[in-house]
Amino acid sequence: MRRPGYSKRQRSRSPKAEVNTRRISNALCRMIRYPEHRPEGLVVDSSGKVALSNLVSAWAEAEGLTKENILDTVQAHMWQDTEVRRYSILGEGACMAIRTLTHPV
Repeated sequence: MRRPGYSKRQRSRSPKAEVNTRRISNALCRMIRYPEHRPEGLVVDSSGKVALSNLVSAWAEAEGLTKENILDTVQAHMWQDTEVRRYSILGEGACMAIRTLTHPV
């Protein structure tokens, strides 16, 4: 039995588009490392740390991305190759932040 106001035609049978974590990871690194690539309102401290809530409101929402998409991307691309760490996740809940680590020279 269907809920009132719900018709079968409202339900999409198309699969949801896959999130391109490589594209998101590249954009995150570029925005956090290089001030000229930051969207208006994105605040990055001198250590390369950005609050997750700020990242979502300043950039991700406009891209159709969620906090979960960002966290999944950071976890999927946390390590560059096998030895060099690219990201760290700091804090929990509303205080969560992401730090992009610099490449060794």
